[in-house]
Amino acid sequence: MPTAVEWITKNPGANAIRGPFFAPNQCLLVGADIYEQAGPGVIDLRGTYRNVLNNTSENLGRMTENHNENWERQVPDAQPGFALTAIKVKEQAGHGVIDIKLRYRSLTNWADARESEWFCNNQNQTTEYDWSESPQDCFVIGLEAAEQAGFGIIDIRFYHIPKSELPH
Repeated sequence: MPTAVEWITKNPGANAIRGPFFAPNQCLLVGADIYEQAGPGVIDLRGTYRNVLNNTSENLGRMTENHNENWERQVPDAQPGFALTAIKVKEQAGHGVIDIKLRYRSLTNWADARESEWFCNNQNQTTEYDWSESPQDCFVIGLEAAEQAGFGIIDIRFYHIPKSELPH
């Protein structure tokens, strides 16, 4: 059964919760696409998942379906054998989430961690939050976003499962 982590920013202004969006069985999240709009910042995102048995990858649906982006930001997905375990965000007062960074860990060696670059490279944050990380040997399978009209995505959380629940 997936377990949710706490909301990262704890911003109470959401007027819509989008998701959770889950990867199919036998799949883990390994990346994301971020949609950014000048002004609000991050207005939409979608996760990329990989099947742990055959290494095929696909995308989840867009979370907010807000197509007013100026830029689509992508960073390379985690290499095979790695999956998403943590998310870090930057928030700007009056704007919401303005940047996202991901951490991946090896499926066979938890100590082997890799980080993505910041997706948007936006330096206008008023707050950079600590990593929101799954417990040891747990991997991300779902995403949820809080959205506020005029501000885009204002908070994110994820759902994880223990490695022991994955097929071998």
